[in-house]
Amino acid sequence: MSKPTRDAFGDWIVVRKVGQGAAGQVWAVRRHGTNATLKAAFADSDPARRSLAREAFVLSRLKHPNIPRVLEWNVRTGILVMTPAPSETYGDLLRSARLWDIPLSKRLSDLRAIAETLDTLHEQGIIHGDLKPAHITTADPPVLIDFGVARSADMPDPPEPDAGAAAYLPPPDIPLGPERDNYGFAITAYEILFGAHPILRAKDRQIDPLALRKRAGERLASGDWRQPSRAPIRELPPNLRAADLVGLDDLFTTAFTQFGDIGTTLTDWMLAVTMCIPETLESSAPDSLPKPFGAAYTAQQVGALYDTDAGTGRAVSIPLWLITALILASVVVILVLTRPN
Repeated sequence: MSKPTRDAFGDWIVVRKVGQGAAGQVWAVRRHGTNATLKAAFADSDPARRSLAREAFVLSRLKHPNIPRVLEWNVRTGILVMTPAPSETYGDLLRSARLWDIPLSKRLSDLRAIAETLDTLHEQGIIHGDLKPAHITTADPPVLIDFGVARSADMPDPPEPDAGAAAYLPPPDIPLGPERDNYGFAITAYEILFGAHPILRAKDRQIDPLALRKRAGERLASGDWRQPSRAPIRELPPNLRAADLVGLDDLFTTAFTQFGDIGTTLTDWMLAVTMCIPETLESSAPDSLPKPFGAAYTAQQVGALYDTDAGTGRAVSIPLWLITALILASVVVILVLTRPN
């Protein structure tokens, strides 16, 4: 879809295209000095319109500083307009290796704000259903976005049980309650703090969503995930190396292995995470990036460089000298085999 005409979106003026997903396109728009986000469902997609209808249904009932506010919802045209205007997300920062540009203090503050937001949703019987870094903006204040697979008891057209990003959903047999959000939030919090997915690796992206969730459950059951205290020190962000890593182990272990049944509110859980990180670390800028990932220390690339010893959660690298030796040995073998008799 090229830049739409003025008539396509009524009197909303298009500023720029923000992105495109499975349900439709997202645009930054303006009207009478008000900047907003406009979602337009694909014209020939009934599931896309239903997704936007769910989002409008949930958001129209909420008033919270960390949740978008509906300005317009046109069921006929499949257009949903919300404030605030589009903003960069933590998913954007992870993909572009710019996570470390955000001070640790802000990342912790943003996570606490979103934890409180989710607790508020759960008190009202609403499940977001698709927690991940790409659905938390870096704006001030941060905003929890994309309620396309949200659900509530009185929703007329709830989403499919498996809707959402598989890498952030618990194993398939976990109930469709607040635990699903708690689990996804814990995975998201780990990524925003440490820069990598705690359980999955790059090669896991090749399997189907259901198998991916089962694999995550198997690894958690065997302790095969990246526990902070067991990671080589060079792989930790510098301003987290002096944190209470064992305490963080315990908190994330509870959230992961009990699949979101954390026994408390997310606000209290996130406060406990913050207590493991001294204020002096929160305000300090990293003096160097985690190695050997450097600026490319992202969830997408961790698995390509590292594997994990089953049962230990300790990442192990392939030494450069071994790689060099293998290459030289291969060259020698080729020369011997191709040498004329």
